[in-house]
Amino acid sequence: MHGNPDLVAKETLTAVTSVQTYRYAQSVPRKVSWESMVHFEGSRYSVPPEHAGKKVSVTAQGGHISVALGDTVVAEHRQAARSGQCIVNKEHMAELWKITNEHVVAPKARSWEVRFHDAVDVVPLSRFEELAS
Repeated sequence: MHGNPDLVAKETLTAVTSVQTYRYAQSVPRKVSWESMVHFEGSRYSVPPEHAGKKVSVTAQGGHISVALGDTVVAEHRQAARSGQCIVNKEHMAELWKITNEHVVAPKARSWEVRFHDAVDVVPLSRFEELAS
């Protein structure tokens, strides 16, 4: 054996089998739409609405999608089974509706009004029959 036997006894090595496999997943930059969604591989995924307009990174791994703002994951979803799907977190949409309702302005009362004051003349049908003959 090479080296100092006293040092080998002090080593605290971890068995290779107990360490999780390292998986490399490449992130893709995206911008969160004003509808609080990110587009990824033909589908859309919801994000909390406070991140609308911000640049995020989207990562797909093992059937899951994660959306990160810097080092913070802001949304996680199952990956869409096919292109064109919209995967939504109910809490994201509830918050978006809340924000939307706070910004919607109620319509103002109309400053005009149409009124009909004159009565409509009622002509008996027999009058038209007389004219036709």
